Amino acid sequence: MTTWIRVEDAFGQYDHPKDLALPKGAKPVKDYPEHDGPWAREGKPRTDKAGQTVDLPPSPYDEQNKDQLEGEIAERNAGRDEGHQIVVEGKGNKPDLIAALVADDAANE
Repeated sequence: MTTWIRVEDAFGQYDHPKDLALPKGAKPVKDYPEHDGPWAREGKPRTDKAGQTVDLPPSPYDEQNKDQLEGEIAERNAGRDEGHQIVVEGKGNKPDLIAALVADDAANE
């Protein structure tokens, strides 16, 4: 089960796993309750500061297939201690793999 927190960055607000490092430039939104569950809150799309829904910037991983994403994670994990390896949350589908890689990129910037 994942505990989600609401964070805000230059692109707006969105849910983020509490146990992962915050992406660069993101900070928690005060007075917004945590949520426990396998997925981010339903009906809470990423929004700008005015509350308008915004599109996320494209990910460098969007064009890769699931096998390529799994290979990228395996390659990164090969040189890491167990406590610093990428762990994929959720069902391990393509969006979960992309989220894990994006979070790893942000944590290592």
